[in-house]
Amino acid sequence: MHHKAGAFYSNGDTSVDAIGPYLFMQGKKGVRVTGDSALLAQFIAGVAKKDSIIELGSGSGAIMLQLAWQTPSPRIIGVEVEEASLKTSIE
Repeated sequence: MHHKAGAFYSNGDTSVDAIGPYLFMQGKKGVRVTGDSALLAQFIAGVAKKDSIIELGSGSGAIMLQLAWQTPSPRIIGVEVEEASLKTSIE
């Protein structure tokens, strides 16, 4: 099911945004998921079959989550050193 692109829900400092078939809860400021993340994940999913995937600078982790849903890859590893992005990915 695809949602209409853009803000699905907004309240205070948080919004739920529709990107492709996914809904992402994210802060209105700082690191945000965009349509580029969805496009990159679709491309990687098309070429990654059973290999491990490592994403350097994984930010919010949105691409890794999309890959986990789209690929049979046994291992998806994200590496992030920026503390704000790491906190967002854990939440």
